Amino acid sequence: MLNISSARPAKPPRLKPWSDTIKAGDIISYRFPLREGVTEERPKPRPCLVLAVSHHNGQRWLCVAYGTSSRKKALNPLGIELSLTAAMACGLDRATGFLGSRTRVIRTNDPALSVCPDLRTPVLGALSGRAFERMLLVQKRLLAQHAAAEKSLA
Repeated sequence: MLNISSARPAKPPRLKPWSDTIKAGDIISYRFPLREGVTEERPKPRPCLVLAVSHHNGQRWLCVAYGTSSRKKALNPLGIELSLTAAMACGLDRATGFLGSRTRVIRTNDPALSVCPDLRTPVLGALSGRAFERMLLVQKRLLAQHAAAEKSLA
């Protein structure tokens, strides 16, 4: 007969923190500044698209693109437009545009990240399908612009 009382229950596997698993294509909640510099007003949390993740000196850095419900602003070569259906599939509640022309580099411990207290993560969802393919195109365009700018400085 099996002695059940001496068997220990298996521990559930520990999930890695969001900051270790975040990747390009994830959508986060971030208080993206309306203007650079110090302002009196605190920006509202808005969805931002993670365009790239890098590591430097043991710290993870994210390049994030501004998100807006004004999809017209995303109708440009560096924009990613999500219809309501596509946005809902990504965990958002309204049609959204992400502006690759308006980015910011942040650390994963940035105080402007809006972390959901219940889930302990600022991650709202992730792009998939056509929207993800569009993000890859925007990444390539941004890298080409960066390379051209470096070349002109040389």
